Amino acid sequence: MKALSNNKFSHLLVITKATLVETWRRQFFLAIALIILTGMALSTFSESLALTESTSIHIAFLATFLRTTLVVSLALFILNSQMQELKSRFLDQMFALPLSKNHWYLGKYLGFTITALLISLLAALTLLTLAPWEQVLMWQLSLFFELTLVAGFTLLCSFTFNQTFSAFLVVMAFYLLSRSMSAILLIGHGPLNNPTDYWGNLSTQTIEVIAWILPKLDQFSQTDWLIYHSATPQLLGQITIQSAVYILLIISASLFDLQRKNH
Repeated sequence: MKALSNNKFSHLLVITKATLVETWRRQFFLAIALIILTGMALSTFSESLALTESTSIHIAFLATFLRTTLVVSLALFILNSQMQELKSRFLDQMFALPLSKNHWYLGKYLGFTITALLISLLAALTLLTLAPWEQVLMWQLSLFFELTLVAGFTLLCSFTFNQTFSAFLVVMAFYLLSRSMSAILLIGHGPLNNPTDYWGNLSTQTIEVIAWILPKLDQFSQTDWLIYHSATPQLLGQITIQSAVYILLIISASLFDLQRKNH
């Protein structure tokens, strides 16, 4: 029994290592480095244009640019990688071996999680000279959780949709709604809301249900942490718990969807 358990664990590690090797060979980290350099150049240019609060504008532009581009880049890379495997029938060959779908998925997800950790560290390094290291560390950990959630949901979409474009649109809709749902709720409960309007109240209640389902990504990796040094360990703890819950939900949904498919 112990030998069988070790064998399954070794399969998971092999898939994880193969995912990381693929990420390296396809020059994903090089592309991320170029993106980071581009963000540093653009943020420096934006600082030079500012008349006041130039440092704050520099930090805000760079942090927002890095967070957005890393999320989009990781999602596109995962979708492209998975779609290529599906089209080349590589998964058929993999599952013909004594390898369970669960271990293949967990190995893949672990590989992309490590990738998310590495690129979040690269992003954080560019901010160390602009903000206290404690705030940068909490921002980096929060960004890592954000990227891990996006990676998991992207993997789920790659099983559900057969086209990269469709899957990418769904991933971006999930991300943008999760990022902006608090603002949408604020508008829905604003002074222009008519309590006697049936359809208006119905739409507001629908938005509240969607907001309850989605992760509150607007709380993650906030730019204010770097500018006003407002991040606290308690807030990071709440984000960690929220991330753990949604990661488990995404893993469960992905394993269920993967098992019902005939690869």
